Amino acid sequence: PMSVTVSGGAGGRNGGPKRTNSDDAINKAVDCANVVRNKFTEGLDFSTITDWTTELRPSMRKLRQAMDGLLKTARLTHSVFRVQEDRRTAQKACNVRYRRHVCFSQALTALVTALMAKLWCQKPDPVFLLVLTTVGPLVSFEGLLSYYGDEVDMWGDMVVAVEDLQTVGFTMARCPPNTRQEQAV
Repeated sequence: PMSVTVSGGAGGRNGGPKRTNSDDAINKAVDCANVVRNKFTEGLDFSTITDWTTELRPSMRKLRQAMDGLLKTARLTHSVFRVQEDRRTAQKACNVRYRRHVCFSQALTALVTALMAKLWCQKPDPVFLLVLTTVGPLVSFEGLLSYYGDEVDMWGDMVVAVEDLQTVGFTMARCPPNTRQEQAV
C-alpha cells in the first residue's frame, strides 16, 4: 500500500507531497514514464552544437534548390499540357475562325459596294455627305433567314459579321468633280 503524507512548506520533491521509502520502486517507474524521449536527439551532445542554424543552413539551401527545380519542372509540365489541344478541338476552332473571316469579308464587301454605289450612282445629297463625314456610314442589314435547319448557323454568322464591322473605320477624301466623270466612262 502506498502511503502519502502531506506536509506544509518544503515537503517532498518539487514542493509536492512527501513520499515514504516503501514505494520507491513505484516512484522510479512513474518518474521514468514522465521522461519524454526523443529518438532524433537521443545520443547527441548538445554542448558541442553551438548554433543549430549553421548546422541546418546547407541542408536547407539544398532543399530550397531542389524545391525550386521541382516547381520549375511542374510549371513547365503544366504549360505543355495546357498547350496540347485535342486535334478535333483545334480543327473546330480553326473552322470557326475561318468562317468568321469569310463572313466578315462578305459583310465588308457589301458595305463598301453599297457605299460606293450611293456615292457614284446618285446625285450628291448634302445631308447624306454631312452625316457620312461626321458620323460615318450608317448601315442597316436585312437578312431573309429563318431559325430552321442550317439557316440558324447562317443567321449567327451574319450577326457576328455585322458586329465585326464596328472595328472598320472609313476615311473619306474629297475628289474633284472632273475625276469622277473620267473614271465613270
